[in-house]
Amino acid sequence: MELSKVLIYDSKGCFSRLLSAEFSDEYVFVVNKNFDRDYVFEEYSMIIYVVYSCVELIDLFKVYDKKLPLLLCSFEREVYNKAKHIDGVIPVDLTKHKFEILWDFKNYFDVVNKSYIIINK
Repeated sequence: MELSKVLIYDSKGCFSRLLSAEFSDEYVFVVNKNFDRDYVFEEYSMIIYVVYSCVELIDLFKVYDKKLPLLLCSFEREVYNKAKHIDGVIPVDLTKHKFEILWDFKNYFDVVNKSYIIINK
């Protein structure tokens, strides 16, 4: 079975290592620290974007076109709360404990994959 490809933007690389270690049997993670390249978004089943600053958030919305599910991860509660109101964005609160975050991601991946399969039938 071919694994789904997930594009991760993580400028510090810390969070992407955690996801890669935990879910590498289910997904192929393409990790980038710079989001200034041209991507063929159709190659991916979802995008995970880790925000460490407001500048990174602005960079995201310059290139994101809502064709893919977007999991927007942040350690900032303000960013998390605002992301709840953005259509097509799944906010992820990284202030939680590691095990809670991994549990949430497992659930997010299940929901996104089921939606992706239904849409692409």
